[in-house]
Amino acid sequence: MATPTSRESEGSKIGVTVSPNAGTACIVCRTRHLKCDRRSPCSRCIFSGSECRYIPSRRGFNRHRRAASEEPDDEKRNPLASSAGDAPSPTLPTTAEDQLLVGDDAADPFTSSLAWGDQSTPLDSSGLPLYLTQTTSFPLTPSPRDSQPELHPSRLSPTPSPADRCLTSFYRSFHPAHPFVLPEQFLLRLTSESPLDPLLASMRWVGSLYIDMPMPTRAAMFDEAHAKVTDIAARRDGFLVQAMMVLLVGLDGLCEFSKARVMLRAAGQLAVEIGMHTRSFASLHGRGVPVLEESWRRTWWDLYVVDAMVAGLHRAGGFPLRQVHSDVALPCEEWQYISGSIPTPLSIDTLETHVFEATQEPLSAFAYRIQSARTLGRLLQLRPSQGPQDKEFSRIETSLTNWRLHLPRSKSDAVSPDGSLDEVMFQAHMIHHATSILLHYPHSQLDTPSTARNVNSCTAGNGPLLSAAPGSARASSSVFNAHTQHVIAAAGEISRLITHRAPLRAHTPFFTCVVVLASVAQLNQWASLPYAASSSSSSNKKDREQEEAFLRDKIRLSIGALSDMSEVWRTAAVALGQVRGVAREIYQAKKQRLGNGPALQEAITMEEWGRVMEESLTIDVETGWVL
Repeated sequence: MATPTSRESEGSKIGVTVSPNAGTACIVCRTRHLKCDRRSPCSRCIFSGSECRYIPSRRGFNRHRRAASEEPDDEKRNPLASSAGDAPSPTLPTTAEDQLLVGDDAADPFTSSLAWGDQSTPLDSSGLPLYLTQTTSFPLTPSPRDSQPELHPSRLSPTPSPADRCLTSFYRSFHPAHPFVLPEQFLLRLTSESPLDPLLASMRWVGSLYIDMPMPTRAAMFDEAHAKVTDIAARRDGFLVQAMMVLLVGLDGLCEFSKARVMLRAAGQLAVEIGMHTRSFASLHGRGVPVLEESWRRTWWDLYVVDAMVAGLHRAGGFPLRQVHSDVALPCEEWQYISGSIPTPLSIDTLETHVFEATQEPLSAFAYRIQSARTLGRLLQLRPSQGPQDKEFSRIETSLTNWRLHLPRSKSDAVSPDGSLDEVMFQAHMIHHATSILLHYPHSQLDTPSTARNVNSCTAGNGPLLSAAPGSARASSSVFNAHTQHVIAAAGEISRLITHRAPLRAHTPFFTCVVVLASVAQLNQWASLPYAASSSSSSNKKDREQEEAFLRDKIRLSIGALSDMSEVWRTAAVALGQVRGVAREIYQAKKQRLGNGPALQEAITMEEWGRVMEESLTIDVETGWVL
């Protein structure tokens, strides 16, 4: 163990005062059964905003105890034989685990060899870390009876602060979908030597969206985060870019599209200004630490993907980062990033040459996500006048098909081999299917009157999310054209993404707009079905009934997903009302056609269908929404 003098000199190198009582952890870390770096304040208290205090040093107690043990037995039995100042007092034992951060490695927050599994916090049955639910006492004063530590109920584990809860919530619910911020255990160590106030403030605010939090407290957190991020005195570095990204994704999910786009443009400009789009940035600013270098690579590519999704899913035009030439290397797999076991990164050129390699190792989920975003970017450059016969249209469709054909079996689903959901791979599939709908919908037969033109929650009211090109064919027979089939298939795959056994609220908020895309396509398909049957045979009627029943289930699935995500994201709440409203419109239109004298055979089918719909869709009297 380093001497106090050497520890103080180490602390001075990084601008942190080392606790003179280096043998024990601070009170907060001890009560939570966490490792402490013995600084004053320690890294964990800085990270959580807690008051960092230490129990006064009791050095010399062992010396007094040894001296007492050498006294005659009659002196030890006589309490008056020793002075009050020599009365034994309890010590807080230092375990071997506690000693890990006291040595020289504690000066560098990244050089510890502890793996993620060694530092992970055990969870209780509700999914919360045990230190957030357990009450643990610690010795404070000696018992007058046997000089053993006494348990004081007043010194039980303190209730987690709002900052603690929000940071835990951030890493549990937001980070898996946008994993560019350093993993928790690495960021925790970095806070002791780098000013990360803007980033931490943004993380706390976004984390607060997923938990019960008084509105004034949450509003104060946003005001603090926004003020720190937009402060002209803030250090313009990669951590500020990360803070902006966390903030803009949260704003976008809350329907603050204008503010989110302003923040997105600012983050993109700053990233290019400091050279984050170059491969050398990671090594120049990574401090020789592989996990920090990986964080910088992920920050650039996550910013790129978010820019693509804002442009494509909000129909906001642009996609400025697509015009920036970047040679940033590809990020690694999620488990490698979380554990800090970072492999040698692959070049961005690997995306183009990978299929030609004799031995193909699967790319990371992040790499396939980047591929999907690049294809979406090519679509956004396609002029509206360019139709299916255009070469660029064919190239985009070829890219989409190649992505599916060359996807390894391990990546063909967003579910990992251990049964958990890979949120990054989930987004890769999500963007891929959304791109297919956006490409083919204008040339499909699904744009019928009085359907989903009013579903514009993701475009901030600036026109419909999807619309057919002028002069496109309409569904007048039982045979849909190829573009319609592409749209229907992609919408079905999005519905399948909803069915994964994973918390919907933990998906990126952009998934809301992808669900809306699928809903629009399925609502229009539903509205077109009465005109799709060219034969009145019983077999055709039965097929149509089954198809309508399947479509109703898919629409209910989308409504249920939007309802669940609306607990966190206002975008989902607005979309939920619009999708329900369109479903009600279609339902009423079908009932109206039934009342205008259809053929008897069709009337029976429609009557049966209407009875099922009335049983499954309840109309809210106040809002008019289909429940």
